[in-house]
Amino acid sequence: MGTRSTRALIPLILFLALTAHDCARLVAQDSITDYYNPLVYRRLDITVRLAKDGWATVEMGVTIRNEGDVLVVPGYGTVPLNLRGGNSTVEVLRSIDPDTGRKVEAVVLEVNGSKVVRYAMWDPLRPGEEKRVELAFRVSGVLARGLLFDEFGMTIGPLSNRVINGGLRVVPPPGEYITYSEPPGDGEWDLSGLGPGRTMRVNVEFGPIPFRSPIRGYILLWGGVAALALILILVRIRKRQRG
Repeated sequence: MGTRSTRALIPLILFLALTAHDCARLVAQDSITDYYNPLVYRRLDITVRLAKDGWATVEMGVTIRNEGDVLVVPGYGTVPLNLRGGNSTVEVLRSIDPDTGRKVEAVVLEVNGSKVVRYAMWDPLRPGEEKRVELAFRVSGVLARGLLFDEFGMTIGPLSNRVINGGLRVVPPPGEYITYSEPPGDGEWDLSGLGPGRTMRVNVEFGPIPFRSPIRGYILLWGGVAALALILILVRIRKRQRG
């Protein structure tokens, strides 16, 4: 079935989405929920490992299940990536069928200014049958740098397939800790139940100090600096008054 890329919602976001697979050459629809889709993500696991050099290694395990009543050939699956500045590098590290050990076709394409990792799944799926694919790729320039805190953002979706079970895990760079996240979490988020057309956006802040805050660390940092500066000014004014 047809797929389409979506646009980034905010800058500095690694836009990672899993779309529906080609199925019997269906014509693309204006809405991804306009037609019946027998394919579901029985399992969707995504792990993002961040490095201090700004690169991210994305590991993805996808289990596609045919819940329809007829034979289905999934075809192509895509992972659209909309990256900061549009000049990021994407390197495919691994693309295999873990059940057979065979390499799965995977290439990086340029579509409407966004890089897209496209993989193939041509084995037919009988009703109730599943197929697994494991992907890994590296992406440059995914971190927004700050004085003490760095930020990473990612949007998953909108999806064309319903997620039965799944999870997202974000691993900070070595020696750094998650100081703030939206939505709140300890670096892991549940993707189970994410339906067609829906998205999930995650923003994570990292820092060298192991503490968690309900607000972003850079706000605490500069708020503290401003408060300290104000105190020093008041102390100086009082000393002058006494003098």
